Amino acid sequence: MMKRHVALILTLCVMLWTVPVTSLAAARQMRDGVPVWNEQTVKEYARDYMAGENLETLLGYYDLQVRRYMPMATYETMLSEIEWMTGEFIEFGTYSSYVEPEHMTKTHVLHLCMEKQDLDMYFVHKDKPDDWEVMAIEFVPAAKQLVSDGRDMLVSDGQQETGNAPVKSKPAYAEIQVVVGTAPYELKGILTLPQGADKDHPVPACVLVHDFGPQDMDESLGQTKLFADIAGEFAKKGIATLRYDKRTYTYRSVEPQNQLSAISLERETVQDALSAGTLLRNHEAIRSDRIVLVGHGLGAMLAPKIATDGDGLFCAMVMIAGRPLASDDQPALREINQIRQIRELKIPTYIVQGSRDGRVAVESGVEAYEDALGDKARFVDYTVYRGLNHYLMKSAGGGNGGKETNEEYDIPMKLDSAAARDMTAWLKGLWEVEETE
Repeated sequence: MMKRHVALILTLCVMLWTVPVTSLAAARQMRDGVPVWNEQTVKEYARDYMAGENLETLLGYYDLQVRRYMPMATYETMLSEIEWMTGEFIEFGTYSSYVEPEHMTKTHVLHLCMEKQDLDMYFVHKDKPDDWEVMAIEFVPAAKQLVSDGRDMLVSDGQQETGNAPVKSKPAYAEIQVVVGTAPYELKGILTLPQGADKDHPVPACVLVHDFGPQDMDESLGQTKLFADIAGEFAKKGIATLRYDKRTYTYRSVEPQNQLSAISLERETVQDALSAGTLLRNHEAIRSDRIVLVGHGLGAMLAPKIATDGDGLFCAMVMIAGRPLASDDQPALREINQIRQIRELKIPTYIVQGSRDGRVAVESGVEAYEDALGDKARFVDYTVYRGLNHYLMKSAGGGNGGKETNEEYDIPMKLDSAAARDMTAWLKGLWEVEETE
């Protein structure tokens, strides 16, 4: 499959190579000036692309004629497919380059050490005094290279490690144990802070609200941990998260799950989410005006009520794999009018789910929200991810109608990288707008 995919990329690049090209400086979509392509800048390009960052800028480095045949959607899809088949990027391997005077091009060959399958990236650009535009980038499967022990990159306490001393790296984030709520319902939680977050550099933060059932803070299901994945991915992008054990997980004998009622919903979900939001608002390393509610399943369904009761505590909502309430829902849920609350809140809202969700069908989820909210709710965005399950992870689709099965969660899986990238990009986009106004 990997070879087939790379062949498709190569075919695309060859087709683009045959397009007549014209150097149009006025059409260059540049934000950071004219690049000088060398080992360092090619590595910066590769690092940003594999992290899914600055994609519009990266695509802008391509020749104009190439960009006409490769829209942003194709560019992003290539990245998602590569990530799915090769795993996460680990570090750079060998580097070399060569010039082809007859074509007036230069090619940089950079080895990417990946989790499952290493790649050689062939980065081809024009090699003229006044013309530097990228012509093609090809990814080719390559033999594994040994991953370094990090001595050349990582330092501890500001000093380079030498000899046989252990190498210590600065983590991308810190995880701090906290307590959410008050007696008699105190809950263990973890505040995940991005590197560098402190009182002088406060960061945005999200409260993660669980699906149905007694759930731990990671929202563990089989071999998957959705909330732990979200916390790690968000922290890499500078966004803190707070996750905590659900009340029905910690105090099962006090809050039996089979007694679903308005009061138990209020206690097990709404009150604790508000307590978590308050904890963030009072934390010195958190931007109190940038606290977002991220709900999954039941948490998504109750997000509008939580945000309403929070009275300005939350500035936005991300609703994952939820659905509008129907007339046949249990009485405790029917009392909550999500659609009316979303309209009245008028805060940015992102509603997402997977196409293979076996618990909430797309027509009952994202499409039902779109139909109910209509075109006037322009503060709401929607995304359906092809091939993802209820937990926004790759699904084998072995159930009826190609939906997920319960057994697939017994296989270790991670939050889909494209879904994580889109959610963080959506959030950062909100704040970028604020900072430019």
